[in-house]
Amino acid sequence: MICLYSKAQAAFVISSSQEMEVSSLKIIPYHAVYQAALPEISLAWLKQYDILEDLDVEMVNHPEQILDSGGHVLLAVNDTLSAAHPAQDVLGMVMLENNGDSGEVLKLGVRENARCRGIGRALMEAVVEIAKKEGKHKLILSSNHQLTSALRLYESMGFTYTTCDTPHFELSDIYMELLL
Repeated sequence: MICLYSKAQAAFVISSSQEMEVSSLKIIPYHAVYQAALPEISLAWLKQYDILEDLDVEMVNHPEQILDSGGHVLLAVNDTLSAAHPAQDVLGMVMLENNGDSGEVLKLGVRENARCRGIGRALMEAVVEIAKKEGKHKLILSSNHQLTSALRLYESMGFTYTTCDTPHFELSDIYMELLL
């Protein structure tokens, strides 16, 4: 899969691979026109696993907090966007919080009807690429033991288990990092 990101170009394209069922997918930076998609995507799975916290709601309702601190919010969208319903074109999302020489991956999620197509991997590859280009030395993330598909994805990308002294989320019981 090829990931090309440029904040100035406002999009980067993921070329399709045989394992991906989506013929073409764009990973784009967040824009307010897509705001309605963030809670639809992220809060749904948090509720499903009964791990929704107030901070989750705050993050997806106010992505500008991540952006204003030098972070990124990336969206996976259909290559053929609908002008009438832009939020429905968003298939997945991820946030990358800027922590100086490291970054924290937050709110990775894919719509239920778009899962198992490589979209989560494409978003994670984009986050890793951005972090490397920005000179980050490490990515961290927190998760929950119930999210086995996500944990397998992180493991397959080289994330290793670690501990965390100051977690963002009370219901997180898994902490991982990737040295870049």
